[in-house]
Amino acid sequence: TCLVRVTRAGNHSIHAQMVEIATAALDAPSLKPQLADKMTFGVIVGAVFFSCIGFFFWSLFSGLASAVVVVSALCIALCPCALVLSSQLIKKIAVGEAVSQGIIMRSIGMLEEVAKCTSLVVNKNGTLTVGKPSIASVDPVAGVATDELLRLAASLEAKSIHPYARCILERAGTLTEALFEVEELQEVSGLGIKGKIDDEECLIGDEKLMQAIDLGYHKVRAEDMRKQGYIVLFCARGGKLAGIIVLSDPIRRGVKESVKEFKRHGFQLFCLSGDRRITVVQLVNALGFDRFQAEAPAEQKIHTVKKLQKEGKMVLMIGDPAKDLPALCQANVGVALGTKGKLHQENAPISLLEGTLASALRLLNLGKATNRIMTQNLVLCALYTAVVLLLALSGALSPNQGAICMLASTVVIGFSSLRLQKSLS
Repeated sequence: TCLVRVTRAGNHSIHAQMVEIATAALDAPSLKPQLADKMTFGVIVGAVFFSCIGFFFWSLFSGLASAVVVVSALCIALCPCALVLSSQLIKKIAVGEAVSQGIIMRSIGMLEEVAKCTSLVVNKNGTLTVGKPSIASVDPVAGVATDELLRLAASLEAKSIHPYARCILERAGTLTEALFEVEELQEVSGLGIKGKIDDEECLIGDEKLMQAIDLGYHKVRAEDMRKQGYIVLFCARGGKLAGIIVLSDPIRRGVKESVKEFKRHGFQLFCLSGDRRITVVQLVNALGFDRFQAEAPAEQKIHTVKKLQKEGKMVLMIGDPAKDLPALCQANVGVALGTKGKLHQENAPISLLEGTLASALRLLNLGKATNRIMTQNLVLCALYTAVVLLLALSGALSPNQGAICMLASTVVIGFSSLRLQKSLS
């Protein structure tokens, strides 16, 4: 007997969601395809206008037969097939390439905006770091056992969905079967968690949460660990420190290379984090970020984006849609990381199924390549229109030659658009 568990089926599958959103992206308005549509309309109007002028002068000076030949050649050669193809084909190729690389866009116009961005704002945890912290050490104070400290921490973190909570519960192991009963559990934004166990106030989190508690030697040790890039959580019970838990969240593989590439493209890099300043300084110095903001709560991120925009920056922000959605929507281009399976729940303009900085770099390369080739296609079409118009009106182009020119222009634009695939390979 074979049992199969279906988690999503039909229109609810991730593939169906990707197809639906990609189809909608093709229909969404964008600047250069709209420009191509206006140019197409202009070419049609121009063809009619110059055909009338050409017919009048050629029939006046060379007869009706010559006028018909000239007008036929002009109308055939100026058929705007290449101009229509220049935007539509590149749109389909760009969206196809994006989906194949796990980049889901609500609008094809976002690629044009990405190409204009000059500043990158990223959240530290989960973007620059692995986002799955592990416990490096558990240091209880004298008189408190290691298991007792872990049990206290696990009891307070049991209902939290924060990555720190998950690693503490994993380390606690079988201790989670006998957790303390916590009352008045409360999460303090950006600082930690507090609650009551046996009528004693218990705390876990940042040093700022331990205002009335003597931290003693552990305060110095915490400072030393932060200088090395570690994250330190303090635990207290009944007004006394129980110990510290040191967490390690290493830098993601490939982040340093991606940061160098963004800087090569002329980006100013800005790191946001809720961690202590000393920990963030160590990270941004190692990666080469230009600016950073430490101890920043989630609600402050949107103000940071607005500040950069007031400085004249075009902001590309990468973050967690669950926490950073207001800031992602405020940015010129907001990119939601790691949204696989939840595409319809996200409102960010762009979603990356692979939550890495490397995937954001692929988005940038796709945006720049699409913008560059689409612009080149429009320039080629404009030059072709001008040259063919002059040749046809001068009588140097026969209808057969006009048909060949029209066909050749379509083929050239088609191959020009296909360069997008090659440029990204």
